Amino acid sequence: MSDKLIEQWGALSPDSRFTDSAELALRAGVFERQIRRRNLIEFLAGAIVIVLFARSAWAASNAGHAFLALGWLAGIIGTVVILANLYYRASTVQRRPEDDCRTHLRAQLEHQRVALTSVPRWYIGPLIPGMSLIVAASTQSLAQQFGWGGALIRVAPSAALIAAIFVGVAWLNRRTARKLKAQIEKLDEIA
Repeated sequence: MSDKLIEQWGALSPDSRFTDSAELALRAGVFERQIRRRNLIEFLAGAIVIVLFARSAWAASNAGHAFLALGWLAGIIGTVVILANLYYRASTVQRRPEDDCRTHLRAQLEHQRVALTSVPRWYIGPLIPGMSLIVAASTQSLAQQFGWGGALIRVAPSAALIAAIFVGVAWLNRRTARKLKAQIEKLDEIA
């Protein structure tokens, strides 16, 4: 279509807006690179967590603390579940040749919004059993020295920190999901 035809068409309706497909393709490409980079960082962090948890499980087992070792092993399983969920729930949406740039970008934004909104279930949830076992095992061990009251007082700051981190991660992901929702609504306006 020539520029003159677009100008004439636009003159018929002054509030008309045209979507530049190259701009949308660029936005989709940038967003997909951000997702891939985020996931790569998450996979590397997950690998480090698995190695550290394995070392901790080994040390706890060698020290005769089977309950604590079980907590670290549950943490490893939770981390593997998170990484699998990250791959299946939060990877990029595959491009479909029949979709235009706007449709693909919208699908990509919506897919990530849904993934971020459900982070408490698929990202935080798998870690709760392991962290709970670790806190319980630590409390039990400390109770032998300081009694249950003293153990609870000593473990409370760590448990509160873990809970605060979980709440913070959920909040940050919900906030980002709201931003993606705003981008989707803006994209829908130009449809």
